[in-house]
Amino acid sequence: EFRAATFYPLGNAETSGCAVLTIVHGQPQSSPNVEPDNRRRRLADLHAFIAEMQYESTSGINLDLIVGRSSQSKLIRRQIDVASQTAANVLIVGPPGSGRRQIAELIHFAQGPQQAGPLIPIDGTLSDAEIVQRTVKSLYRNAKLNPDEPLGRLMLLDLDKMPAAAQSEIVGFSKLPDFRLPMIGTCTVLDKTIRDELLNEIATLTIRIPDLIDRRQDLPLLIHALVEEYNVHAGTSLAGFETQAVDMLIDYPWPGDFFELKETVESACAAASGPIVGVDELPHHFRLAVRSLNHQVPGGDPELQLDQLLADIELELIQRAMAHAQGNKSQAAKLLGISRARLLRRLSDHSSQVSTDDSKGIDDAGGSESNGE
Repeated sequence: EFRAATFYPLGNAETSGCAVLTIVHGQPQSSPNVEPDNRRRRLADLHAFIAEMQYESTSGINLDLIVGRSSQSKLIRRQIDVASQTAANVLIVGPPGSGRRQIAELIHFAQGPQQAGPLIPIDGTLSDAEIVQRTVKSLYRNAKLNPDEPLGRLMLLDLDKMPAAAQSEIVGFSKLPDFRLPMIGTCTVLDKTIRDELLNEIATLTIRIPDLIDRRQDLPLLIHALVEEYNVHAGTSLAGFETQAVDMLIDYPWPGDFFELKETVESACAAASGPIVGVDELPHHFRLAVRSLNHQVPGGDPELQLDQLLADIELELIQRAMAHAQGNKSQAAKLLGISRARLLRRLSDHSSQVSTDDSKGIDDAGGSESNGE
């Protein structure tokens, strides 16, 4: 196939840069120097912006999680750059699935693992006061025995779900006169579940990650960044998504935020038969969900509860897939275009909404599945 290349300089040196190949279907009508069509120009512009954003990151860290031109994305990138160059405590606030932990890791390891030291996770949903005390004591002893080595940092995950007693342990250690306790935390909301003393200690710099649907204008760039990331890991050379497919991805509410988008894009890329990912390559369950959302609400329903509607659609799709697969969860997961582990989580989430007969069918599915697999 005929190909065209565009050169993007990196920095001020004219001899340093990268050439981006874009595939053009068919043969040129006149000469190889034809002007690229609108789609190729659009994809090239997306790539150029992503390359420029990465270059402008003074810390050199991967910022694909918050790629975009919106004011929120620009602010978050600046905050991440600042946080990655200091040892200040950081609190990252955002919805589940928004990549809070990944951003915490980017900040901590931006200067290199040897210089940063270990990043020690403490899960607020699983840790009690004893676990916190044992973990911080170990960090304290290591600091005393190896004063010349990097101390590292505590990564407090889901701080708003951590028991009050465990939070008190952290506050106590932070007050030791001969020991500075470096921390980076994540939470969904800032409320009274986090002790004021701990919040004042950890929120030296607070980074707020908005819901994906609150920065829809960033989605075309974010989708293209995910395609480029997929190309790197899968060894493919996909050019991007066609406009109609991008529009569908933009219109979807993304209750699972960034990681649901990432899973959907990767699934579509894996199914692509050509350089451009089309609507038909999007996961079947995603297209069904979008189609259901586009249906008009019948008269007499003054309010539409979006979360409940999506849950009902998901439940119906799961039940149909399980019935079609005759209870085999692995086969049902393939029909839905999701992993088996994700299907098991969805079955668990919907267990209270399934009738007695349906529950029995799901239980029996495990038995038939073990024989079939």
